[in-house]
Amino acid sequence: MPADDGLRLDENEGTSPLGPEPRERDPEGSVERREPGPRMPVDVDRELLTEGQLHDGLVLSATEQRGGAVQNRDEEDGQRPQHGARFCSASVAKGRLILAGSQGYARWTSDEDAPGSCLALPLTEEQKIRSRLRRYERALAQEKRDLGSYRDGAGKRYEIGPHYMLLGENEGAIAAFGWFEREFDDDVGRPDHLLCWSLALHRTGDDVGAAKKLRQAMLSNLYLLPHLLGRPISKLDIWHGSSDEEPDFLEQIPESYLDLWRGEEKDWAAGLYESAAFRDARERTIEICWRLDGLRPGPERSALVRELSRMQHA
Repeated sequence: MPADDGLRLDENEGTSPLGPEPRERDPEGSVERREPGPRMPVDVDRELLTEGQLHDGLVLSATEQRGGAVQNRDEEDGQRPQHGARFCSASVAKGRLILAGSQGYARWTSDEDAPGSCLALPLTEEQKIRSRLRRYERALAQEKRDLGSYRDGAGKRYEIGPHYMLLGENEGAIAAFGWFEREFDDDVGRPDHLLCWSLALHRTGDDVGAAKKLRQAMLSNLYLLPHLLGRPISKLDIWHGSSDEEPDFLEQIPESYLDLWRGEEKDWAAGLYESAAFRDARERTIEICWRLDGLRPGPERSALVRELSRMQHA
């Protein structure tokens, strides 16, 4: 099957591909799209088509809804869009062929005065976010179908919930975080993922759950909340269990994730960060990691690692 980058241009597009696969709409909002079909010989005389046929991102055959002539489009014809995008889906709407890909979409018009002309249009920022989100979701869903479980070495699972938040869809984010909790119940999470999870719960009014996730985010990277709150701290002279716990990890967090936090939400997080419960957990974590630095394997080290793990999951 040709690669599918998961683009959807219609914001009213239904449920996530991690659940039942929805049918999609094109940029014009008038026709539905299907998965790309098999390659068709360009010289075959066919009945009226209502959708483009694709192979490896190239449109091979398409037609108007009104009229009957099949317009053959192949790489050899030199009729590909010139802005460098490769396309993953096609449909015909209002007499125009709509192609969609991760960088933009193009329209081949069927007007009499300009038959076969192409107009390339860039994606909006929202469309780019939604494109990435659907690509992540579909890749994970395909992995589950093919392997029977999720492997996800690239960490796409950590991007689903935050991307829903970038789209302003908090309900979708909550559903995505719930999916993560069910499917990856032994996963400690990633600092930025936990931070967004906390914010999503706070926006639903679940401040107990939000505080728990904020505490987990704080202990997963001791530099994260100071960074969010504009109080950066120097690197601590302690043992760091993974690269996620290092201060350099902050450079990998998209600024857009941090920008999700409004002023009053940062005030809420600051209040918890300064509370006695958070301070005690933070200081004990620092003490344990300081003792682990250079400590040889043995019963004492094992006991400290177990205590640290319990604190990070509490």
